[in-house]
Amino acid sequence: TASKAETYFEEQAKLLDEIKELLKHPKDPVKSLSNLLEQNNDLQKQVAAFYKEKAALLKKELIASIDKRGEVNFIAKSVVFDSAEEIKNLLFELKNEVPSLVCVLATETNQKPSVSVIISDNLVKNKNLNAGAIVKELAKEIKGGGGGQAFYAQAGGSDLSGLAKVIEKAQGIFSSL
Repeated sequence: TASKAETYFEEQAKLLDEIKELLKHPKDPVKSLSNLLEQNNDLQKQVAAFYKEKAALLKKELIASIDKRGEVNFIAKSVVFDSAEEIKNLLFELKNEVPSLVCVLATETNQKPSVSVIISDNLVKNKNLNAGAIVKELAKEIKGGGGGQAFYAQAGGSDLSGLAKVIEKAQGIFSSL
């Protein structure tokens, strides 16, 4: 057991030396690492705030682009956004703020294509629309798949070049609203 204990302590010493090297040889590596973790936490909060601000601006842009189709407020847009979670939050905010909404977002997130569809509950019920079925059809354009509920669905894919086709196809699917 003595040789195993020595080997263990040698490995730990080597690991500590590597950590010190990464931290630029501080006098107190624990404090230095703690400060680094705190800075990382602060930066993550700033990034989250930035995404929320960017989403708020995008929401205004989307509301301004509403295409009135009878009683339906229709939005179909292609956007680049780095947070899939904020896109989802944005869509639910739109659904709560805009009556009789159908929104299709073709999104590039971290160089990957995705499609999100959200439909107001009254349109799901009265016009028999189903976001899950629609997103499956649209996802074919980005060589992907997905699904969801009648009022909200998402799909991911592998073909970024298909995002424009998603919007074109969505315009066609919802042309009779």
